[in-house]
Formats: sequence, structure tokens, C-alpha cells
Amino acid sequence: MSQIAYDPVKDKFAVIVKKNRFLRGIFYAILDLFFLRSWYVRRTLRRWYAEHFGDARFALNGLRILDAGCGFGQYDKFMLNTFSKIRIDAVDVKTDYLDDCRYYFKADIKRERIRFKEMDLLEPKFEKMYDLVLCVDVLEHIEEDVKVMKNLSAVMKPEGYFLMHSPSHYAEDDADGDDSFVGEHARPGYSKEELTAKLM
Repeated sequence: MSQIAYDPVKDKFAVIVKKNRFLRGIFYAILDLFFLRSWYVRRTLRRWYAEHFGDARFALNGLRILDAGCGFGQYDKFMLNTFSKIRIDAVDVKTDYLDDCRYYFKADIKRERIRFKEMDLLEPKFEKMYDLVLCVDVLEHIEEDVKVMKNLSAVMKPEGYFLMHSPSHYAEDDADGDDSFVGEHARPGYSKEELTAKLM
């Protein structure tokens, strides 16, 4: 697997909130409060959902979502709490994160609203079925990012929507030489021009 190790700090948080629903709920709230990207992602998801809510195809079949690199599952929790008639496939390479998510989301799993799978985004095993692909703070960790972008595009429906977030190319400067930040990334982030070119 060519995806490099994630930030050790995230692993420490994962241990703290492991199998504790109350602490995990607080952790999600903290993430939403302190990270601007969370506000942006949630706002964009609301807009996307509102655009599809009146669609007859959606009313009949619901919407299929792929969370590509779900991590702690905070955006899955937001979507399940906010939207009806959605089904989520949440994938990640970290089995411990997935195990914790399966415990936390067991009621939604039982209702078949979400499922968690271990998966390397360089080798996705899904059909072309998704109305939305969500990919938050993942691509900067992967050396072969263009391959992942193509793989994610291949599993989207023709009218599908791709929502991603990644640090900017200035993130390394903002980290002030923090080796833990630089070490966990295949690249600091993207400029608008670089990302546009890679998505073409």
C-alpha cells in the first residue's frame, strides 16, 4: 500500500474516543468548531442535498455517497443526522478507525444507512454508482494522487458530484517547519492551478 502513515496525533485522539459514544460526540463538536474546513464541507453538502431533494430519481432511489477516507466518520455523522434517503459507503485504510466507526454507527449500520470497508483508494472495488464522492484531507497523503482522482471519478455517476478538501500549497509554510506535519504528507497541499490541472 503506497499511502503513507497518517499523523500520529490523530491516532492519539482515536484512542481517547475509542468506544466512548459521549466522548466521540464531543470530539465531533470540537472538530466542527475549530476547523474552518468543516464549516465549508457541511455548507457545501447542504447545498448539494438541497439541489437533489426535489429530483424524482432521488425521491425514488435515494442518493448514494462514497466517503473516500472517512477517518473518524465526522462527516458521515453529519450527513446521517441531516439528510434522509441517503446510503453511505465509508472507506479508509486504517482498520482501527473503521472498527471504532462500526461500533459508534452500529444503529445506522443495522438500518443499512452506512457501511464501513477497508479500502486502498488506489484500488477501489466499487461500481459506477455514486451521486456524491466526498474526499476530505486525504489526497495530500497519497503520492499517486492523480490515480486516486481518476479512480474516484470512475465510480461516480455521469451527473455525480465530487467534493474534496485539501490544505493549500502554503500549508508547509504555516506549519513553521513542523516535521510531524511535513512527514505525514506526500505534498504540503495544492495550489488552485495545480489541482485544476490534476482534475482535468
